[in-house]
Amino acid sequence: MAHPWYLGVVFWGTEFRNDFLDFCLSSLLAPGNIPAITEKADCRFLFCTTRADWEAMQNQPSFHLLGQHLQPVWLELSPVDPQETKMQMMSRGHRMIADVMYRRKVWGTYVYPDTVFADGVLSRLQELGLQGKKIVLAHCPRFANQGFLHALRTAGLIQSGLPLSLSGGRLMTMAMPHMHSETRSYQWDAPYFRAEFPALIWWPVSGGGLLCHTTAWAPLLIDYGRIERHDTWTLENWTIDGDYVFRNIHSLDEVHAETDPDAMTLISFTDETRHSYLPLLPRPVVRLPGLGTWYRKLCLRNLLHSAEIDPLKRKLFLVPIYVPGEAPSSNLEKIRTESSQILNESSRPLSSMESRIMYWLRVVNEGIFLHAGFWIANRPQLLRMMPEPVREKITGKNT
Repeated sequence: MAHPWYLGVVFWGTEFRNDFLDFCLSSLLAPGNIPAITEKADCRFLFCTTRADWEAMQNQPSFHLLGQHLQPVWLELSPVDPQETKMQMMSRGHRMIADVMYRRKVWGTYVYPDTVFADGVLSRLQELGLQGKKIVLAHCPRFANQGFLHALRTAGLIQSGLPLSLSGGRLMTMAMPHMHSETRSYQWDAPYFRAEFPALIWWPVSGGGLLCHTTAWAPLLIDYGRIERHDTWTLENWTIDGDYVFRNIHSLDEVHAETDPDAMTLISFTDETRHSYLPLLPRPVVRLPGLGTWYRKLCLRNLLHSAEIDPLKRKLFLVPIYVPGEAPSSNLEKIRTESSQILNESSRPLSSMESRIMYWLRVVNEGIFLHAGFWIANRPQLLRMMPEPVREKITGKNT
C-alpha cells in the first residue's frame, strides 16, 4: 500500500540554489527516483529557502519538471542572521521540515542540495518502506570536488530541464578521480591520514574501488508515523547528522543501513576552490611505520568512545562499505580482514595513560605552534599581553 511521502531540502544563495537545480534535482528526476513514486497525489517536496531563492526557481526548467510529479511546498527561511552560523541556519531549516513531516505522519526524506543521486535510489527506498523499515540510512560523505561537476558537464549529462540518469556504478566511476581532499585525507595508510578525528577510514582495493567505515550516514527515509515522541534537541543544538536519528528510536534494530552500491549510491560534492580544501601534507607521527599505526588506532578508539559518537553511530561504524571500481577486486577479502582486526582492537576506550600519550603524540603530529596557539587563545589574559600581529595570527581576527 502506498504511503504519503515528503522530500525536504534546505538551501539559500545563488551557488547552492544552482547546484541543487542543475545536479541534485536533475538526478532526483531520473526515471527510478521521483517519477517511480507510485502514489504521488499525497506526496510533497518541501523547499525550506528564502523568498528570493524561491522566486528565482519558479522559471527554472527542472523546477517545472518537478511540478509534473510532486507538488512543491515553500517553507520560508528567514534571511541569514549575522550571529548565526551556516550550520545553525541549516539546522533551523531541517527543524522546520521535520516538524511538518512529524505533524503529517508521513515518510520523510532529507535531501542535501550538494548531492547527486544514482537512478533508482528512491525506488529502493520505496521498496524498503513498503517492507516495513522504520528508518533507512545510507552512506553519504563529502566525496567529490568541482572536477566531478565538470566531468558531468563535459560528458553532456547536464541539460536544462532534462533528468540526470546514472547508475550507481557509473556515478562512482565518474566521481572517483575527483575525490575531495577531505575524503582523501582519511585513507588509513596514507602519510597524511587525518588521525585526530577519523570519522571516516578507507582503504583502496584493487580494481579501482575502496572499502570504508564511516560515521557519515544520511537519513534517507524516516517513517514519522511510527515516531511516538519527536525529539528535536539535535536540530536545535547540533546538525541533523548528529544524534537526531538515535534520539528518535527505541532500539538500534529499528534502523536499516543500506550498503548496496547498485541500489543506494549518493555523491556529495563541494567546490574545493571555495570551500573545505585540506592540504595533503605528510604528518610527523602518522607517517612513521610502527608509532604511526599505533597513534592511528589510539585516535580511532578515542573517537569511537567519545560523547560525539552515539551507540547507533558506533554500531554502524563497524559496517564495511564496499565501493566497487571499474574492475573486480582481487584483494577485497584481505582488506576486509585487516579493517575488521583494527575495529576489533578499537572496542575498548582509552586508559588514562593512553589518553595522555595520545595527546602528546597529537601535539607533535599537528604541530607544537598550532597547539600553543589553541592554548593561548583560551586564556584571554595571556592573549591580551601578545603583540597585535601575534593576536591576529592566533585568533584569525582583526583586533
